[in-house]
Amino acid sequence: MTRRASPICLLLLILLGCKGPEEYLSDLKTSVDPNKGHLNLGVYDAGLLVHEGLTGLMDEEVLTLSQAGRAVHDAGWLLEVNEVPLIRADAVNLLAHVALRYPWPPLATSYSDEKNVGDVALANIELLHQATKELEAEPLLAALGSPDRAVVERAHTRLKEITGQSLPSDPAVWEEYWTRRKPAVQAEAAQAATGPVATLGNLRFASLASSRSVLGYLSISLLGYDVPDLRPTLTDTIARIGRQVVVFGVLHAMNDKDPVVRMAAYRAAQDVLDPGFEARLQERGGSERDQDARVQLLQTLRFYPGRRTIEALLTDLGDRRLAIAITARRSLADLCEVDYGDDERAWLLWYEKEGRNRWP
Repeated sequence: MTRRASPICLLLLILLGCKGPEEYLSDLKTSVDPNKGHLNLGVYDAGLLVHEGLTGLMDEEVLTLSQAGRAVHDAGWLLEVNEVPLIRADAVNLLAHVALRYPWPPLATSYSDEKNVGDVALANIELLHQATKELEAEPLLAALGSPDRAVVERAHTRLKEITGQSLPSDPAVWEEYWTRRKPAVQAEAAQAATGPVATLGNLRFASLASSRSVLGYLSISLLGYDVPDLRPTLTDTIARIGRQVVVFGVLHAMNDKDPVVRMAAYRAAQDVLDPGFEARLQERGGSERDQDARVQLLQTLRFYPGRRTIEALLTDLGDRRLAIAITARRSLADLCEVDYGDDERAWLLWYEKEGRNRWP
């Protein structure tokens, strides 16, 4: 006899399935200590909520530009600070997913080689903030209708500060003012902000922390305003900085202390092809000791051909662990378009006579 789910179970399933991107992003924030990055012990099932947040964002059919940027920022942050290997592995998977899904491809235009990148970034963020400051008025208008007098007073004070107007707190008066003023504010903001946003998109950041911090600022800023004339530049900039966060994050995960995270990183490097991964993968080829992670690494090396890659694969032909030896052989056969089976000597002779000259 088939058992039917109880009404309560069905209700729980429906409720759990109703979460959207903003709820998942909120769970990532509330379930993790903002200072240390550890799971927040004050939140019930914090680890499960973070896992559901990361995988839920991957399952979403569409993320807005702001949501994609915040998702990558949060994944990069969790990679750096969280203590749970499976969460760090989920974070790597999310980075790869966003880079492929939206897409954030390798850059066609090179980065500028600005010195003091941090100072340049901060200066342009301040310029962007000043250029878009008056746009903060729009979300404040709704607060004027709040039944809480303190909320109304704070919103009214801030509106007068950013607009320079001394209008009364009557919502209708401010709505009428903003209706007239908004087109000019958007035009002025687009003109003043395009340069700083483009500059930020051309910076070559030095680390995962610096790139994700700027990405997070831009992505959160999008929640407060949407300037149509600025959006193409902002979209390009978020994609360019986001790509750096993805690459830094995957490289960081390749050196993780846990093999589950390293395996996720090697798999991500197979999906998100980037020249920055080649040297690290070849370096890891000589030091990866975990069998499952090493198998994934050898599979990924097929996508990064070169002399050091071939030599790493040749070395693993003689590995006692059958899974590693077979994977090395298959990757060599794919790359070299010859197959000497498990005859290690034949492979080495071929490499000395022909293979060595194929790659620099």
